Amino acid sequence: MKKIVSILALVILGLLFYKGFDYYQSTYVGIETYALVPETVPTKIETKDDSGELVKNSQDKQLYSYDYSLNGVTKKGEKRSLKLSITDLEPQPLIPNSFIKVTASKKRVLDEPVQVSENELPDGIKNSLLQ
Repeated sequence: MKKIVSILALVILGLLFYKGFDYYQSTYVGIETYALVPETVPTKIETKDDSGELVKNSQDKQLYSYDYSLNGVTKKGEKRSLKLSITDLEPQPLIPNSFIKVTASKKRVLDEPVQVSENELPDGIKNSLLQ
């Protein structure tokens, strides 16, 4: 009986480890992803948290955001949907029709966008982004 319980415990531990590792990889491990910023700038909105409360900075001033939904492409040609928010007291929107590079996992953008020129795009990425 103890042997069966031990084996069952090991199997459950293995499954928990696998699920935890999979979650970590898909959420916190990113890859360089390129995107084309759309021509239209989204509306500047007051930043709200998940519960709908307005977000303020440490000096109790309201923060504002530009929320983008972009289509990204990795160096391997994998397509990803990117949700990106530029948040600050006076946020500056991304430059329309420019290319950006971010590190993104399968679930989220992990760093700030960096503008790149067409020459800096890896081969084949530009065609994928313009389609």
